[in-house]
Amino acid sequence: VSKGLFWPLVAGLTYSSQENSTLRAIGGHLKYSIFQRFRWPSIATSIHYSKVIGEDNLGFGNSQGVNAHLSWGFPFITLTSKWTAEKMNYQRKSKNSFHLFGENKSEILLEQMAFSQSMGVHLQIVPHFVILALEHTNSGLNQEKYFEVSLKVGI
Repeated sequence: VSKGLFWPLVAGLTYSSQENSTLRAIGGHLKYSIFQRFRWPSIATSIHYSKVIGEDNLGFGNSQGVNAHLSWGFPFITLTSKWTAEKMNYQRKSKNSFHLFGENKSEILLEQMAFSQSMGVHLQIVPHFVILALEHTNSGLNQEKYFEVSLKVGI
């Protein structure tokens, strides 16, 4: 869900889940359009934060990053490209540690930087409110490539 605050600033919240898993991710982003004109490429930058919640063997993690966006809009269709740099860390709750106030401490298992590039097409189902996004991402982390389909809702 995204909400335009005042032109050219947009704030958004995300929620995602994985099939057959208790893992969920929640997050948010803030996007600023540097250059935006009809029939010209739009240039924007954004920051994001997400947190993974749920039970799994790894524990939990979060990521924060910056993005550079380039898009070219036409009636009902937008071509997009995005470059991302993000810092990710994964933590595990220690079972045998004791904190002064009785809470379990967490230890960092992995902390790393990742870079990725995405290209896609956004189709407007309901103009300016509901968008079907089809995106292909090349992740610098483990050289992963994946295709994502999402429904984006603006309010």
